[in-house]
Amino acid sequence: MRNRFIVALVCALALPLIAAAQVVQTGAISGTVTDASGQPISGVQIAITDSGLTAVSDARGHFLVTSLIPGPHALEATLVGYKPARLDAISVTQELTADVAVQLTERAVARAETTRVVVPIVKKGVTPTIYVVTSREEALVRNQPANLYQYIGAAISQPGIVPDADGNPTIRGSRRAETGYLLDGILLTMPGSGEFATNLVTVGLDRMNVYTGGLRAEQGGATGGLINAVVKTGASIRGAAVEAAAGNWGYTGLVYEQGNVEKSGLNWYVSGIAFRTDFEKNPAWSGSPGTGDAIAKILMPIGRNDRLTLLATLGSSRQNVPETDPTTGVAWGADPRNPSAGGQYARHGLEYNDSANAFERVAEQGDYLTQQHSIGSLTWAHSFNAASALSAQAYGWSRRKDVNAESAFDGWWDSHTDDSVAAAKVDYSAQPMSWLTMRAGAERISGWNDDRLAKYGEPGSARGAYLRYRNAGTTDFNGFVSFTAKPGARLTADLGLRYDSREYERRITDAEIALGRTSADPTKDIRGADEAVLARTGRHPKYDAVSPRLGLSYSLNDQTVLKASAGRAVQFAPSSYIENVYRPQGDVDGGGAASYYPSTQRKVFDVGPEKVDSIDMGVERAVGQGASLAVTPYWRRIRDMIDRGPALDAEGNPSAGLAYSNLAHGHTRGVESKLTFRERKGLSGWLSYTYQVAKANAIAPAIGQGSADLARPDDEFRVSFDQRHTIYVVGKYLKGRFEVNPMLELGSGYPWGGQAGDGESGSQYGVDPTDPTREIPILVDGKLQSTNINPYNTGWHKNLSVTFRIYTDQARKGYWFLQVSNLLNSGDVTARYFQNPYTGSNWLGYVPGPVTYVDENGATQTADGHLEYKPWTRVPPVFVLAGVRRSF
Repeated sequence: MRNRFIVALVCALALPLIAAAQVVQTGAISGTVTDASGQPISGVQIAITDSGLTAVSDARGHFLVTSLIPGPHALEATLVGYKPARLDAISVTQELTADVAVQLTERAVARAETTRVVVPIVKKGVTPTIYVVTSREEALVRNQPANLYQYIGAAISQPGIVPDADGNPTIRGSRRAETGYLLDGILLTMPGSGEFATNLVTVGLDRMNVYTGGLRAEQGGATGGLINAVVKTGASIRGAAVEAAAGNWGYTGLVYEQGNVEKSGLNWYVSGIAFRTDFEKNPAWSGSPGTGDAIAKILMPIGRNDRLTLLATLGSSRQNVPETDPTTGVAWGADPRNPSAGGQYARHGLEYNDSANAFERVAEQGDYLTQQHSIGSLTWAHSFNAASALSAQAYGWSRRKDVNAESAFDGWWDSHTDDSVAAAKVDYSAQPMSWLTMRAGAERISGWNDDRLAKYGEPGSARGAYLRYRNAGTTDFNGFVSFTAKPGARLTADLGLRYDSREYERRITDAEIALGRTSADPTKDIRGADEAVLARTGRHPKYDAVSPRLGLSYSLNDQTVLKASAGRAVQFAPSSYIENVYRPQGDVDGGGAASYYPSTQRKVFDVGPEKVDSIDMGVERAVGQGASLAVTPYWRRIRDMIDRGPALDAEGNPSAGLAYSNLAHGHTRGVESKLTFRERKGLSGWLSYTYQVAKANAIAPAIGQGSADLARPDDEFRVSFDQRHTIYVVGKYLKGRFEVNPMLELGSGYPWGGQAGDGESGSQYGVDPTDPTREIPILVDGKLQSTNINPYNTGWHKNLSVTFRIYTDQARKGYWFLQVSNLLNSGDVTARYFQNPYTGSNWLGYVPGPVTYVDENGATQTADGHLEYKPWTRVPPVFVLAGVRRSF
């Protein structure tokens, strides 16, 4: 079973994603200029001081400036006869338009001072539910070596995000595979495997846009939400900085960044990070001996109206698997024939082949995953005028992943994956009327993958023969058109339509189909379900979908904004779900029938896109001088949910083998809220709270790691990451050169792991792993427990962290820091199982020896052995980190 354990762990860490999201790389500022009486003023000169872009207000006092680099900008408004006005720190978000109000007062003297305006904390005119995490705020939420400088660590404290028991983010009840990750708008997911292209390290992060709902038509491909990291520019740093840190768990890390804006206008930025660590008490990984990432971003102006942006990044990482099975304490690589050493063959009474064709054992060694990646992007942006712009982008990336799992008990696995993507997209935005903005765009993505899995060392070889391969290519095309209308100063309406399609280049051959027709193994007979799928989808199936989007924002006043949105999101299956080509068994071990191995998967799949319909309704209100409260209830319905279950024959009846299909469904409801405090008297921070109920008839936290409950297909039950209450409190207090930064995470607990297929009629007994013909009781604290799917709760868990910083100078260009995570060393349990969630083995919860218990009829019984729900994951132990950062 160790082989499946390793592969499942790799999949869990890889966070398989199935997103093809598109966003543009710039934002905009719009607004209205009025006089002291509230009347609009036309002819006002609007200048974005740090970019050189300008505009002029129209007869309604309205203006729009596009093609702005994300980040803080300053705006100046001037008109003869009025005092100049300046708005500082206008936060421009990638893909969105910042809405501001400018009021000019008449000047009484020939020369007047500039009127400075504080931009309101409430975001007007923004319909998506979005939370922005700046690089400074990211530093406030780092607390574990597993998520230092990681997408996960930066995003996890935002409302609407519920971490699963392993700490991976899920958004609004979606599985973690349904979250889209992007880098400056570049798709980071492989259409072939569904895995991400990078190490998800936030090297060079300027700000992170976390979209939990209300997506506009420009954004697609992920049914959960989007996490888009925007890379810094030279204007963000104008110098260099270095950070070095070390801590327990064997952690050491080094970060370097540098950038500037030259007199010629050339804007450049480079950054790199390297770290290593051991993951103490982690059931999946024993350590990361080396991870390194580097990124470069160059913005080159060409004349007044054109700009080229070059982005490049590369990196590598390695993850080691423990030498000892954390569920048994037995060293990996134990003799499979020796039950005292934990051998699976002997333990389950299976026969080990000692004939001349026996598979050679491979020397015991550490198991590991390695990954390397590279990304390149070139974008050309042209501004026709202040209200019209065109951008075109070409990008590509490649990713290689190798898994070494040669110390397995019952066979040695070795896999190799090469993924690559080439894409091109174009985006046009314009303001045909002062109250109307339109945007249209299209994108084409070509994906290739070479994914090969080997099992069993051939005689005298340290590597195995190929067992199966996946190399189906994909071609995606998506297009959108959206309109933003501002019929009045208070109302903003976003209306859009999006089209997505994916065509799969399936490599299944006529010879393979013929072999299936003549196979002696009835589970591989292709004349039934597989022939029906081929007839319905064709050799190269294509799926498409249209998604409408609507968003509204209404300002009751300067302090209160109401929001509502509704729409559909779709997400395609990776090509590995469409094609799984297995070599005949005879090609693998030198003998046996020419049937496909193993019998747990079919060869021909028909998997259409998932569809999610969602509704948001929210309110955002300024509280006092520098605080805001945002509250957003949400509802989601998931249809055609992808999962793996029994394949169907031509008549639609379950047949042998498992296949991916759109057999599941689910519902989510909840409310997310965030209270944000701007810095005042040294105090700042935020509190986020998410209440959520997530149910589905598929229990898998990631697609492909479970199956739907087909016995009662209409029943929905708690998904494994359904935590009712999730709370984060993040604060900062600055006094002189001293700063303290606490962070508290509270969770009400996840459901205990039940078993697929049990529905609501689960037994209180499980199979005795020492005797498969006998059932033994499942007990917790001596009481019988049901195997109903996810029926129980692990209880509240907490994680209190604190970071201290001492600045080295008044300008705060450098500081020393000390960070302590899980200050209380809580050790709270975040997951329990009686069966190994990766292998299905009852050995995880098996407790030998006689036990007395009260059965379901109230009678006292005695059993020789029992099963218990055992802790699988806990809040990580105390982590202490010390370091220094210096800018120069």
